Amino acid sequence: MVDLNVDDYQPLLASTPLRLFATGDAALRVYEPHVPSLWMINVQLPDMSGIGLLTLIRARRRREIIYLIGDEYRLEDELAARSAGATAYMCKPVCTGWLACHTPRCRSPAIRAGPAPFS
Repeated sequence: MVDLNVDDYQPLLASTPLRLFATGDAALRVYEPHVPSLWMINVQLPDMSGIGLLTLIRARRRREIIYLIGDEYRLEDELAARSAGATAYMCKPVCTGWLACHTPRCRSPAIRAGPAPFS
């Protein structure tokens, strides 16, 4: 998660272990492109735009899951996020239900395929 205001995510932090970064540069310093990650990036960071960070991450690993998050909903931000290739655009407060579909267990092919048919 890359956002200067981490307190805005307290419900999410209570239920999910996350790595927190206040700036895009701090997040990039520890980023490991060979490890698949889920990113939640604020649209406005102190050192760069969220779209700028998304572009830098995509240059290193094309298939990362990247959510851009606005402090409040703005149509311009949503359109820019979609144009830049974000997985989705959300605004605060961020609910936690969507995160369950991105856990390693749910991403496995067996889980996505559903139960085996009855014979």
